[in-house]
Amino acid sequence: MGIKSSPHGCIRMDLLGDEVKQGSHTSPLNPFHFDPVHLNLPGSEGYQPALPWVSKINSSTNRLAGDLKSYVNDKRPTGSSYEHCRMVARCTASTLSYLGMQDAIRKQEGWFVTLIPML
Repeated sequence: MGIKSSPHGCIRMDLLGDEVKQGSHTSPLNPFHFDPVHLNLPGSEGYQPALPWVSKINSSTNRLAGDLKSYVNDKRPTGSSYEHCRMVARCTASTLSYLGMQDAIRKQEGWFVTLIPML
């Protein structure tokens, strides 16, 4: 690979940064906080096709927990409201910048919100 970083090392550090930025999911102050994991599998009783098959739920709001989806070199926050998406993006950007990784949230097209019906 010469003097350049190997792709394996870059991806490995990016995934490690994603784990570190989530912190403890048990802390209610964490924007990535979730309590139960909800299974909505086809064929089971109460199956709702509009919901994902496996989802992390924040029991205090009864909505999906905040998350960050990664696409190649782009990270997109998801949440139950605009403010929740902003908290997820801010937490992600500050943690990754602390680790020395670049993440320019300001360059994203805009925040997008995933609103899922209450369970």
